Amino acid sequence: MGTARAAGGRSRFEANGSADDPEGGLDYIRQIEYSVRVTRTADLDPSPIFAALSDRTRLRLLNLLREGETCVCDLVEGVRAPQPTVSRHLAVLRRSGLVQVRKDGLWCHYQLAEGAAELLGRLFDCLEKCSVDCVEFPRDQRRVRASRRARGCCD
Repeated sequence: MGTARAAGGRSRFEANGSADDPEGGLDYIRQIEYSVRVTRTADLDPSPIFAALSDRTRLRLLNLLREGETCVCDLVEGVRAPQPTVSRHLAVLRRSGLVQVRKDGLWCHYQLAEGAAELLGRLFDCLEKCSVDCVEFPRDQRRVRASRRARGCCD
């Protein structure tokens, strides 16, 4: 395995630390590992979160995900929107840090992000108490449950 070269022909290891100090060279690896794997709610920018919550379809999708991991095909059936539209909304939610995805072959299963579940639970409690205009939520949930029982395409 070759050594990656930094500017000036030195390896990353040589650029970040001396040959006698291996820890200096590992800082680069540690930063990438943690920046890719760790997502905490405290680190999230509130602007994308509020932008993600500003769309009614995304709220409906988040409400469906409160019941646990759900396949995109069931979410499409639940909100009765075309698959590309649902996928686009899920991408916005994923970029905001509110949901996470697990791929299983051809199927994508979404669930609420670990740090966002409590925040979203409080949001939906408020919406259910404050708004009489949330009639879609129970209808969407009934459709997803029926879809899971009828098809089971991705289980």
